[in-house]
Amino acid sequence: MNTKTDTGTLSHLLGTYAAGLRYEELPPAVVDKARTLVLHGLGTALAAQRGEVAPLAAGSMAWLFGNGGDGPLATELHSGRRVPLAHAVLVNGIQFHHRTQEDTHFAAYSHFGPVVTPILLALSEVQPVTGKEMITAMAAAYQVGAALGTAGARESTARGFRATPLYAGFAGAVAAGRVLGLDADGMARAIGLAAHFAGGLNETWVAGTMEYGIQVGTTALHGLMAARLAQDGADAAPTVLEGRTGFFPAVAGIDDAPARVRKALDAGWHITRVSLKSFGACQLAQGPITAALALQERHGIDPEQIARIAVRLNPYEVDYPGTAEQGPFTRFAGSLMSVPFSVAAALRHGQVTMAGMTAFDDALTNRLAQATAVLPDESLKPLDCGMDIALADGTSFSDELRTSKDFFNLSYDRDREVLRGLLPEMNLTRAGLEALADTIAGLESLASAADILELVAAHRAA
Repeated sequence: MNTKTDTGTLSHLLGTYAAGLRYEELPPAVVDKARTLVLHGLGTALAAQRGEVAPLAAGSMAWLFGNGGDGPLATELHSGRRVPLAHAVLVNGIQFHHRTQEDTHFAAYSHFGPVVTPILLALSEVQPVTGKEMITAMAAAYQVGAALGTAGARESTARGFRATPLYAGFAGAVAAGRVLGLDADGMARAIGLAAHFAGGLNETWVAGTMEYGIQVGTTALHGLMAARLAQDGADAAPTVLEGRTGFFPAVAGIDDAPARVRKALDAGWHITRVSLKSFGACQLAQGPITAALALQERHGIDPEQIARIAVRLNPYEVDYPGTAEQGPFTRFAGSLMSVPFSVAAALRHGQVTMAGMTAFDDALTNRLAQATAVLPDESLKPLDCGMDIALADGTSFSDELRTSKDFFNLSYDRDREVLRGLLPEMNLTRAGLEALADTIAGLESLASAADILELVAAHRAA
């Protein structure tokens, strides 16, 4: 007999919230954002077909799980094959994250989309999930993950932990728990179990190695595992989040987590605060890329004539692992986090593509990256930036990008335009992309969310 979760604990508070949320409670802004997140996440994943990590992990998962036997099967996105559910969730999580062009909840320093959406899409292939159920699961998942991440991410990041594999697993457990029909107690236990699976380090950004994607894929799998174990009756320590030897004291060194989490949980709909990236690079590079391309277009800057570049950011962002690294790089795992390389590649090509971000032997890109300094500026709030470009003839150009809370909050139509720009990198036909966008625009009306992946299968490019 499992012990019922103590009603005064954080896991019970969050479990009660997550299990009790109803579609009818969601305002239109939440529904609209959920649609946009599904479109953006799946579209950018389809534009990551050339990524090296998902196929590697697919081989590992095939060795571990075989053909699935009598277990449930779901679609492996990069190949289109039907594979065991756990295999699909892990490998698709990697692919959703490969371009790092997914959503970001800045206060939680986390990417919830590449964990939550692969879980929900895969589960929709093995049991009924309506569009409304998918949207409600997303709203609950983002709310719980963001509340926990907002409470502790700043401190845990300072200790070397990467926020996404720490906090997105809770969101994954909630998303899976909603589909599996967990009640408040079951959801609380799933959240508690997810705490034991949490973990991941930021050294990947310093070394520029591929585990950044594997972290996210395994986090998605861990979320699914936590929910399924809870459904089968597994329990977890009721005070696993806030107890003396629990999650927050261990990873963040804080003892006021209950107050922080409650405050964040009650602070409005977190899913509406999630930003979306227009470029395949780190969130901290989005502003500098935007500013650099704007200056180049405004003044007709020839990248061959650039002598020096100075990028000014909020001091905390300058110190984030990988941000100021200049290279040289040999993998996208290094260049994607580098503001100097991202800015250099943008100016070199006049746009940001995977080809440009992985042109590691391009002499001009490397010269510009080495000529780019990332400097702290306390007058800038997070996600703002200053840009100074000096030419060899002594001419200089400067600008500041001051962002509002909605600056990176792409509308559905704007996101559709961004994805059209990525179509040459997708294994999807143009007609398929338009049909996908049209279908997801009516997500709340879908009788089966599995229609989304069936549509992708029907329009794969030759």
